[in-house]
Amino acid sequence: MRKAIVLAALVLVRPAWAFETVQLSSAQETSVREAVTSALKDPDSVKFGGLAASANGTSILVCGTVNAKNGFGGYSGRVPFVGEIVNGQFELQKLAATNSEIEQVLVRCQNAGAIPADL
Repeated sequence: MRKAIVLAALVLVRPAWAFETVQLSSAQETSVREAVTSALKDPDSVKFGGLAASANGTSILVCGTVNAKNGFGGYSGRVPFVGEIVNGQFELQKLAATNSEIEQVLVRCQNAGAIPADL
């Protein structure tokens, strides 16, 4: 019986680091798009893929994909990005450029349960 009570308590009490999937407001989505666009070489060529967000109580983790033109004028292919919304402002933390960075972003997004539909 004691084990059942402890197990029930563990299920009911969510740890502070646990994430919950959330829907971004239009203002939050605009903040994300502006920050990511400003980090690219050709901001006019940006094509966003899916966005996914998870909240942990203090911030909102946002993951998404983007495709934009490279220095040669061709589209480089869809790449993932990750950042956080804190106090209503999105801060881009990583726009993946290498295979290693892609893996890091994907692991972080997966751990938070924020996987865009196109990943």
